[in-house]
Amino acid sequence: MQQAGTLGRIILAWQNTPMQMTRLTKKALSDLVNGRGDPKANISKIIYYGLVQNLIFGALQSALAFVMWGDDEEDIKRKEIRVANGALDTLLRGTGIYGAMVSTVKNTIIQWDAQRKKKYGQQDWSRVIIEAINYSPPVGSKLRKIMNAIKTWEYNKGVPEKIPYRIENPIYSVVANIIEALTNIPLARVVNKANNVEEALTGNHELWQRIALISGWNRWDIGVTDEELEAAKEEVKEDRKEKKKIEKEQKKIDEQKIINEEKKKEEEDKKKEGIKSVRCSGTKSNGEKCSIMVETKAKTAKCMYHRSYNEKEGSDRDGDGIKEFRCLGIKNDGNQCKNRTENKNKKC
Repeated sequence: MQQAGTLGRIILAWQNTPMQMTRLTKKALSDLVNGRGDPKANISKIIYYGLVQNLIFGALQSALAFVMWGDDEEDIKRKEIRVANGALDTLLRGTGIYGAMVSTVKNTIIQWDAQRKKKYGQQDWSRVIIEAINYSPPVGSKLRKIMNAIKTWEYNKGVPEKIPYRIENPIYSVVANIIEALTNIPLARVVNKANNVEEALTGNHELWQRIALISGWNRWDIGVTDEELEAAKEEVKEDRKEKKKIEKEQKKIDEQKIINEEKKKEEEDKKKEGIKSVRCSGTKSNGEKCSIMVETKAKTAKCMYHRSYNEKEGSDRDGDGIKEFRCLGIKNDGNQCKNRTENKNKKC
């Protein structure tokens, strides 16, 4: 009755098999409780339709059987969780609209927790939104295909130009997913199948992987990577690094050019104002003339170490408004300290 209603057509679409399995499980459970039929047969039906068949479908869909004897324990564990969660979803959605609601809330929370644990910049909150919208499988499927097209485009910028006429070209997948989402024409499936067949025939893979590809399993489920696509991605990556290097070098050249122009302008302005560089007219403590150059309009000038220096009047070399005086302290050799200080007690 729920499936026949308007809401059921939106929420319970594509759920014929799960609902049939759930009805058989419910009937077997009811017969077992009420003492109808063979108890062993009823228990067998409950176990098979309520659990085993779900696990078989999930294991086949995720290609778990192919990797059960592999070395990647993390991948096996991930797929085992996926199969168990899928089996629970089948059972929940088989109970009707409210079960589908529970399944959607559960999956939305799981996806939210998964994205929350990722590092900043790696989080993809659109996945959480898709899980929530997946309360209606047809609407969720269309949105997922559109998002897949967008992400494929974003993640493969520059790749289509490297392999323009090959089935691996990501642009074919982008266009096919958008057309399939908008028109229900299964073009994305055709492109994916063609890609799988091409990879099975030309790729460097094991025999079981070739059979799985031709049989319809997804490449990522059986650990297959498209060699031509990966090579194109690597080439694009190298091009980006080279482009970034050139841009960095050009930026340095431009910055140096600006500095040189500013310096030239500053020199021209000083020349117009009559400012020139002259040697400090002060004398150092050893009797030699100071070699520091000073910019001034006058014919002679003294550097910051010699100008306006009077032990009684003091001088403001750093221009902070506080005069500096020679330290009044006496060194171990009996001579007065030559340091300058801004301290009120005139000691450094």
